[in-house]
This record gives sequence, C-alpha cells and structure tokens, in this order.
Amino acid sequence: MISMLLQKVSERRHFKLFSLGVNTIKMRNKKLIDLIKEYENNFTIVKKRFYYLENILEELEKTTEGHRFDIRGDVVYQMLRDSYNMLIIDLASIARGMIRKKGFFRQLPSHIPELPLPTKKLIAQSYHATYGHQDPIAESIILNNCLDSFNRLFPKCIQDKRKKPDHRDLVDLKDRFHIICEAIIKDRDRNRAHRYELPEQAKESVKLLSILDLDAKFEKIEELMNDLRMVCSHTSFGSSDVNFSNSKRTAQSIVDMVLIGDHNSINIAFGISQDMKDSFGIYPWQYRDEYYDVMRHNYKLLLQEVNEEEARKYREKHQSYSKIKIPKIAINHNLYLKPRNKNK
Repeated sequence: MISMLLQKVSERRHFKLFSLGVNTIKMRNKKLIDLIKEYENNFTIVKKRFYYLENILEELEKTTEGHRFDIRGDVVYQMLRDSYNMLIIDLASIARGMIRKKGFFRQLPSHIPELPLPTKKLIAQSYHATYGHQDPIAESIILNNCLDSFNRLFPKCIQDKRKKPDHRDLVDLKDRFHIICEAIIKDRDRNRAHRYELPEQAKESVKLLSILDLDAKFEKIEELMNDLRMVCSHTSFGSSDVNFSNSKRTAQSIVDMVLIGDHNSINIAFGISQDMKDSFGIYPWQYRDEYYDVMRHNYKLLLQEVNEEEARKYREKHQSYSKIKIPKIAINHNLYLKPRNKNK
C-alpha cells in the first residue's frame, strides 16, 4: 500500500535565489556571514535527501498513474521511508538547535551593528569598494533587494522608522522562525524520532508532513536566511540538487525495485535475462560474481601502485598496509563491462 510518504508531487513554484554578484563583505561583517554560511551549509546537506525523494515520488506517481500497486521490494521501500524520516529528523534538529541556547538566534543580538537599514549611500560605498567604480542601475537593484529583505526581516523596525533592529526585532524574528519550523519539530517528535517514547501522547494526532509541505518549509527557511545574508553582505545564496548521482535516473531504478523487486526480478520482468542467456549463454545473476572478481582484482593492482613512501608512513601509523585508501573514482576506470560467453 502506498502510504502518506507517497503523496502526489505536482507542478509547483520553486524558490529561486538570484546572486547579484556583489561581494561586499567587510571585516566587521565577517563573523555574521560565517555564522550564516555555517547554517546554509547545514540546510544544503540535509536537503540532499529532499531532492532525490522528490524525484522518486514524482516517478512513482508517474509510473503508477495514482493507482495502488503491491510493493514487492519491501526492503527498498523501508529504506525509502527511513530516508524520509531522517530528512524530517535532521531538519527539525537544525531548527531546534538554532532556537536554543547558544544557537543561531541567540547569537544574532551581538551582530545587530552588522544589520543596518540599507541606504543608497551605504550601497554606493559598498559597490565602489568592490568594483572601483559606480553603477547607478546596479546599485538601485541591489538597494531594492536589500530593502525588501530588511522589510521582511524587521517589519516593526520599518514601521518605527528605526535605522537598525533591536532586541525586540530579533525576538520577533526568532518567533516567526519557530512558527515556520513548529510543524516539522512536532512531526519529528511524535511520528518519527520519539514515537515509542511518549505513550501518554499516543492518542495525539500530529500531521505527517508531505513532500509538498517540506518544499514550502524549505522555501520559507531559505528566504529568511537569504534575507539575513542580503542585509549584512549584499549577496545572495542558492543551491540546486547537489547529489552526485542523477536523481531523476536514480528515481527510476528505485521505483523499479519498489514495485518489481530485486535486479533479478527486474531483469526477468523486462526480458533481459532471457536475452542475455540467448546472446551470451549466461544469466545476469550468474555474471555478478565474475564482475566483482574482476573489479576487486583491478583494485588490488591499484593498491600496488601506491607510492611506497606513503605506504611506509601509513604502515608506521596504522600497522596495516591493507587500510590504505585509494580514491573511489579510480575503481570506475577499471569496470569490467562486457559479459563473457562461457560456452565459447
């Protein structure tokens, strides 16, 4: 049965961040921008799961056309569910950590001087310091974007006509961030990470967030973080799918394993097994052991090419030659691709 994890992923508006190409980070802003970068990196790492889960759910919806199918690859399906759970668990962990003592929002008050109301003069000075000349059109665009960001971050500061935020504005910003993340934290605590630890809350119903819900949460979080970056440094940050594997093609393979089963079942279903038997005299599952035998042999040859001086130092430190690490990419150049006909 397709559970709430497998909810329809329809066309939607993606949150886009446009880099203005202006690097106006000054020494006085260095600590704040480093703090922002740290959490941008955390969110980017966690969002790796979102990208491939989104593609898998889209592919599953496309393949099944919304109908129910038996799940034959239950192990892969369980791993898929676990990955979805970890996405919410990690996202909630970052959010809760940002609010708690010594977290992101508890550190912001010390950086208030680095968050002034953007002005035409300030932008002009920053632009000239970066490029050595003035550009009224570019400076106007930057100013408008910075003002929009400042207004979203500190609306009461604008209403009171203050030139920089104070402690009240930062408390309000933290509260708004908590509202954005509250549903994520509740879903994590009740449905994902602590569901067996709180029996007294067993009857409490907490919404299981869909992939669309998470997309909306990421959009709001990224907008808030990008607004802070824009105000303090006049730059923006954005990211796309950062997974090494092609998420769309990987999604097809995952869906096949969920709906059909392991590779042997897939090869039989697609007629590949019989084709290989007819062409090469061997079934795909019989070829697997030989394939990995050749790959391991090539790996051992690579080990022998390790610089002896590096090997000596490594042995002295670890008392083992076999633990020397060879770049994984090196193995890819020695893949054994063409099956042999054992009947020949």
